[in-house]
Amino acid sequence: MRVVEEIRAAILSGEYDLTQHAVNEMAEEGLSILDLEQSIMSGKLTKVEEDDPRGTRYTIIGLSEERSWYSWSLQRDRRLSYYRRLRDS
Repeated sequence: MRVVEEIRAAILSGEYDLTQHAVNEMAEEGLSILDLEQSIMSGKLTKVEEDDPRGTRYTIIGLSEERSWYSWSLQRDRRLSYYRRLRDS
């Protein structure tokens, strides 16, 4: 899917933003930027939500550097809005 390629290109170039919620959640879990980037780069698109009034949201689930699975919700404007740890591998 083209949007996943766009999101990954934004990760590679560092041209993305984290919401404050994502920053707070990452700090609580001790998750690094490398974990975030790895889990998105290796992840799979699992859901597309077109009914969000803020815009279409894409959920990517991937494995981080620390070998934990994370779910990321992203918008095409390159904002990572939240994450959650799904399970350890």
